[in-house]
Amino acid sequence: MSSFCRRLFNIGNHPGIRFQESISFQQDDSNWKAVFDDASILINGPKQIEEVQTRMMGRLSQVYQIFDRLSRKQTAFVLDVIQAVDYCEGLDPRPAEINAVHELLLGVLDNQGVTPWSPTIGKLIPEGCKPISEEISADFSSQTILKVLKPGYLWKDGTIIRHPLVIVSRQPSKDIPQLNGSMQSQTHINAENKNIKNK
Repeated sequence: MSSFCRRLFNIGNHPGIRFQESISFQQDDSNWKAVFDDASILINGPKQIEEVQTRMMGRLSQVYQIFDRLSRKQTAFVLDVIQAVDYCEGLDPRPAEINAVHELLLGVLDNQGVTPWSPTIGKLIPEGCKPISEEISADFSSQTILKVLKPGYLWKDGTIIRHPLVIVSRQPSKDIPQLNGSMQSQTHINAENKNIKNK
C-alpha cells in the first residue's frame, strides 16, 4: 500500500502526465474524502447497518412503551366514564339533571372513539357477549338473549372495552316429564301399600 501511495503521489514524474494536472488532482481534497468515505462504507457497511437496526429497534421500543402507557391511561379514563354512565342509567326514576349528565358522558365516550354495544333481545348471543345467568324458557331456543343487564362498549376498530352482560335462555330439560311420571308412579305405589296395610 505504501509503495502504491508513493507511486500515486509521484504521478507528476510520469512522462505521460503533465505536472500541473498531477498537482491539481492531488490537491482536490473533496475527491479523496469521497473515495475514503465510500471505502469506509464498503468495509464497515454490515456493522453500520447492524448498529442502525439496533438504534431503530431501541427507538421503536421507546415509542411503543410511550404509546402503551398512554393507551392504558386512556382505557382507565374511559372505564371510569363508563362506570359513571352505569350509575346514571341505574337510577330510576332518573331526574332531568341526571339525564343531562348522562348525555354529556356519552359525548365524552364518543369523543374518545367509544361506541356503546347493546345486543338485540330475542337473538342468539353473539360472540363477545358475557352471559351471567340462564333462564328456562320454552319460547326461545337455548342461548337466546332474554335481557341485557349492562351494555358493552367498543373502540372504533371493534376492540371490546367491556363485554355486554346478558341473561340467556335455556330449553326445558326433556327428562322433566319422565321424572314427573316416575314420581306419580311412586306415589301411586305408596298409596296402594298404605291401603293394604289398612286392610
